[in-house]
Amino acid sequence: RVKTFSPINEPWCVAWLGYGIGVHAPGISNRASAFAAAHHTVLAHGIALKAMREVRSDLKLGPVLNQDNHPVDDVNDPVLAHAHAIMDAQQNRWWMGAFFKGRYPEILMEEFGDEILPLIHPGDMELAQQKNDFVGINFYFDSRIGRKVEEKQTYYDISTMMGLDVDKCFEGDLTDMGWPITPDGIRNLLVRWKRELGDSCPDLYVTENGCAYPDGIGPDGEIHDQRRISYLNSHIAKVGEAIEYGSPVKGYYQWSLMDNFEWSFGYGKRFGLVHVDYATQKRTLKDSAKWYMKVIESNGGTINSH
Repeated sequence: RVKTFSPINEPWCVAWLGYGIGVHAPGISNRASAFAAAHHTVLAHGIALKAMREVRSDLKLGPVLNQDNHPVDDVNDPVLAHAHAIMDAQQNRWWMGAFFKGRYPEILMEEFGDEILPLIHPGDMELAQQKNDFVGINFYFDSRIGRKVEEKQTYYDISTMMGLDVDKCFEGDLTDMGWPITPDGIRNLLVRWKRELGDSCPDLYVTENGCAYPDGIGPDGEIHDQRRISYLNSHIAKVGEAIEYGSPVKGYYQWSLMDNFEWSFGYGKRFGLVHVDYATQKRTLKDSAKWYMKVIESNGGTINSH
């Protein structure tokens, strides 16, 4: 009965967090290995789509990619401009370029070609260009890029591995993951791909969007997670703006229904609309779940765009 499939979720995490900086399995820290893993996710996606369509012709298939924008503190700073180009190519344009143009970003080939070119065999990039019926985008936050001010590496920061002397600049309120709140970014990505791909842009879905906060059950037995409501409200409103700008957005999926096991963080981070008591397995609807039901019932009509 299932018609829609995505073979791989978040290939950037698979490649760069697993093989680049090693914070996820298999825990390897090596740039060349990360490029190899990234290339193999591209091949695996193409092979999977080809095989699935040979079995069933009625499927809708596409990638699910975690993406973010990389605005810079000073647009006139050539060091930051170069860092932006590298980071955008490494996270966003690697997969979009392979799937829709049959090539990897030129800036990566110029600077890291000795690590990338040996990976590419004849026919690889043609295989990468299987028809994608949609692109799913997982969005949580944008990463500002600024001049390095101290020697430290944040959880998702691979700029040092890419030979960049810059820092991530997380500003303002942060979620329990330590991530900034940048709702404009979800609109900008959705509008960007329509602008860059034009008529060849497939349907777009927000396949993950949400936030972690440690809100617990209060004295009244309820969970008043207003910060989650505010986060989701602001981001869904920006999805609406993207649609108004002509982006072919067909759906939005909140992450996640229930508190769950969150990669290397285990059960320590709670993204759910539904609170889970891990000792008793009791489920409790948070205020955000009740709010989200109204959003669904009204098809977004209860979203405050201001």
